[in-house]
Amino acid sequence: MPATADKPDLWDYVRQPGHLVASELYEVAAAAARHAPDYRERWLIHESLAAVERVLGKRYLAERIAHESHGAELKTIQAETFEEGGWPSLRTHVMAHDPNQMIRRMLDELGRGIRRPTQITVGGSSALLLSKLLVRSTEDVDVVDELPEAIRTEYDLLDRLADEYKIRMTHFASHYLPDCWANRVQSLGVFRKLSVRIVDPLDVLTGKFFTRRDKDFADIKACWDKIDQQRLRNRLATSTASYRENEELTSRATDRWAILTGEESLPG
Repeated sequence: MPATADKPDLWDYVRQPGHLVASELYEVAAAAARHAPDYRERWLIHESLAAVERVLGKRYLAERIAHESHGAELKTIQAETFEEGGWPSLRTHVMAHDPNQMIRRMLDELGRGIRRPTQITVGGSSALLLSKLLVRSTEDVDVVDELPEAIRTEYDLLDRLADEYKIRMTHFASHYLPDCWANRVQSLGVFRKLSVRIVDPLDVLTGKFFTRRDKDFADIKACWDKIDQQRLRNRLATSTASYRENEELTSRATDRWAILTGEESLPG
């Protein structure tokens, strides 16, 4: 299937690292069915529809198909029988909700609920999710340094949002970020009384090279093909002097860089 301006190729979409959002998977699969798919692509469409049904339910899928001009073709593919096997990753890597949208909704409710205007800067994997570089579940929105008083004293509001969205507002020390990170923060927008900035995604990824956690390297790999790798190279060369004071973490970063690029030493 040729990709269009607003719909990626289905093969490319399901092969991307990380998780897939069920509603997006449906849209890409439905678009693929418009272009006389061959046997293997029909099989992939079939598996994609089955994954969407598992996550969002039969009613959701039936209603979406019913509103398609080529709904009859989708129903035919859905009813076909294919070989065993297929794409097992679709059974484990399809998410019900877009984490980007979930975080934004939570921030909007937080902005409505606080009593006076305030500002936060979000870093960590949350910044990657909000930049649409990463798709995976998260339990935290990581705020740089401490939560402002206008937020941290709203105990009932924070508990309600954590219960509803299964995401908590947390914080981390800014010394874990690359050198001069504050000069590169980006505005995410204003959510009622809450102004939100995010750490530059390349700074987040740079920091993830220098950690002990395997999931940080998984995040780097999931974002790798979506970023400007030359800019990341430059960031590693110019903004990691404080990280390199720790030999163990520098060794980890060097190993990760070698795996991704084949180069045996870090830039710079």
